[in-house]
Amino acid sequence: MTIKDIQAFLDHNGLGEMIAKLHDAAPKSFGAGDAEAFARMKLILRVLDLPAASASDLLRTIEKFTTDEEPL
Repeated sequence: MTIKDIQAFLDHNGLGEMIAKLHDAAPKSFGAGDAEAFARMKLILRVLDLPAASASDLLRTIEKFTTDEEPL
């Protein structure tokens, strides 16, 4: 998956403008640089493509790495 693939997906689904607004509001949430931001966007798209059961399993795994006191 390339940056162009991500941009095409976001634009096709009307999400490009929303992601840009989120980035403008909280740029550090996307990483310190382009490589980190790209990795986060790629991860988001991969998760969106997962079957529901796999997404639930992945969420439980990811929650083990977070510092939140309450799982989502």
